[in-house]
This record gives sequence, structure tokens and C-alpha cells, in this order.
Amino acid sequence: MKKWGPAWIVALLSALAVLLGRDPSPSLSDTDTSVLLTVLRERNNPWSWFTGDWPLSNHFYRPISTLFFEFDQRVYGRNAAGFGWTNALLIAAGILMLFWFLRELFDRPWPAAAGSALFAFWCLNRADLIANLVGMAFLPVLFIGIWQHRQNFKAYLAAPLMIGFLSGELRGKAYLYTIVVQWLPGRTATAMSVFAMIALAAYARFVRLASVPRLPEIPTPLTPPATRSSETAKLAIREYGWIALSAVATLLALGSY
Repeated sequence: MKKWGPAWIVALLSALAVLLGRDPSPSLSDTDTSVLLTVLRERNNPWSWFTGDWPLSNHFYRPISTLFFEFDQRVYGRNAAGFGWTNALLIAAGILMLFWFLRELFDRPWPAAAGSALFAFWCLNRADLIANLVGMAFLPVLFIGIWQHRQNFKAYLAAPLMIGFLSGELRGKAYLYTIVVQWLPGRTATAMSVFAMIALAAYARFVRLASVPRLPEIPTPLTPPATRSSETAKLAIREYGWIALSAVATLLALGSY
């Protein structure tokens, strides 16, 4: 676990940066937010959102993310700072759940730390810096490819083209903070992302556990004793538990967005 210590610190600092950089007073008066909160007060029945359209009545089934608005309205009233806290907490949770997913997927510290930090940069409107760094790699990768492969375009051309595409995409969507922190209805997407990351991470965990060699169910005189890398009945129970968690999180994600 020692090798994961710095990676966990990066993930926690990334989540903390989003919390510290939250909008202390997001707008409660933009059209979507104002209508949404008004309908919630008039309906005054949180469970009714599970049986039909969500408060904006634009043909979306979003009962789970609507419950976050119900919670904020009942706890914070018209205090915009409370709504801002919820938006920031959802993003911070998304960063940590992304770290968990990447940890299960790659089982290496640096991809998990880098992925969570990159997402935090993006949510803090710093994706333009990443876009510039990615863009700076275009020409070096192109010239290295030409030097190594000469006229064999297929061997290297895809790499600089992908770098250029990623740089452009990051620039085009660099200001994610405005959408997911300052604009309150943006929490539909962030709530979905949190549950989707949980679903992916739990399933990846299931695959990792299922791939561990196990002993036969009925031991024989020639069966070796169980070791740290091979367990008997208990492992199967854990496997099904992770699959169940993945299924529940998937339903919650679909109910959010």
C-alpha cells in the first residue's frame, strides 16, 4: 500500500481544490433553476419524481438528481451557498470515484493519480493549460514519426492527428466549471458521473477478483492449502457483491441523467 500513498494524496488534494474553488453564491435566479425550485415547492412530494417527468417538464426521467435539489431546498432554503456546496461535493466525489475506477482498471498509482488530477483541472477551468501542453506535443511527435518511419505514414500519422484532436476538444470544452459548478442544473450530469464511476469501478473490482486463481470447491488429499492469492467460498460471495453494487449504481446513474 505504500506505493499508493502519494497517489491518494494527489486525488484528495484534487478533490479539495474543487471544494476550495467552489462558487460561494451560484445563481438561483436563472430560468432553469428558478422554474425547477418553484415546481419543487409547489409539488412538495420528493417521491413523485419517480413516477414521471422531472420538474422542468422537458421529457427527462431524473428522479435521483432531482432529490439533490429537494435536499438543498429543504436544508438550505434560498441560501445559494448551500446549493454551491452540493455541486462542489458532487464533483469532489466524482474525482475520488474516478480515482477508484482507474485504480481498479490499471492497478497502477500514476494513471489513477493523473486521471483524477486532470479531471480536477478540467472542472476548475484549467483545461486550457492541458490543451496547450498537449498541443505543444504535436510537432515533436510528428517529426519523430517522420524520422523513425520515413514514408510509412500509417505507422505514425495517427498519433499527431489524435494529439491535435484532443487539444482542440479540450480547448472547446475548457470551461467546465461554469457548467457543473456555477450552473445548478449541471448537477444532473455530475450526479450521473459519480454513480457511473462507482458502477465501472465495482465491475472492474469484480473482474480483478474473478481472475484470482481459486481452489476446487471440493478439496482432495492433493489440494494445496489456501494462500493469500487463492480463497475458497468467501471469494465468490464478494464477487457477487461487487456485481450487485455495479448494477445498483448503474440504475442510480440512469435515474440521474
